[in-house]
Amino acid sequence: MRICLKFHKRTLPSCPNSYRKIMVSICPIKSLIENRLTSTLVHDGYQNFSDYVHHITEERPAQDIDIMLNKLTTNYTYFMRESEHFEYFKATILPWIVETRRDKTMCIWSAGCSSGEEPYTLSMIIQDFLGNQASLWDTRLLATDISQEVLSKAKAAQYPSEALKGSAKIGKNTL
Repeated sequence: MRICLKFHKRTLPSCPNSYRKIMVSICPIKSLIENRLTSTLVHDGYQNFSDYVHHITEERPAQDIDIMLNKLTTNYTYFMRESEHFEYFKATILPWIVETRRDKTMCIWSAGCSSGEEPYTLSMIIQDFLGNQASLWDTRLLATDISQEVLSKAKAAQYPSEALKGSAKIGKNTL
């Protein structure tokens, strides 16, 4: 089985000013945002969040947007996190793909992939599911995230042992 795993940064679409104001004013996780960004505001000399939001939304400096996204994203993950989703993928989605894809091409998008455990888990589940038929498939996994920091970790593919805590559920032939 040839698995092509690509990691890409997913950028945020630009929003009209009216939508930006609405998104900022009705945000239900205001305290989380304030806690995660206060050090940036202090470090960069902003007097308030309005000035910072104006800087990010109007000037759109790439480096500052990356810093903001890295601070706002949780990036908590490990192999087989949300195991019921992977079980559904294996029990329902994969059989449907095998049954309907006569050209034996499988394309999967892992959006919000964080540091890569999800797409690597998908890869292992696919390998385990297809077994000796895996070499007949052209499998492609596109993994994206808005955080460049976690994508760098995903590309390196080096994980601490704690990241494997759910991996016993994957399959005996894949680890």
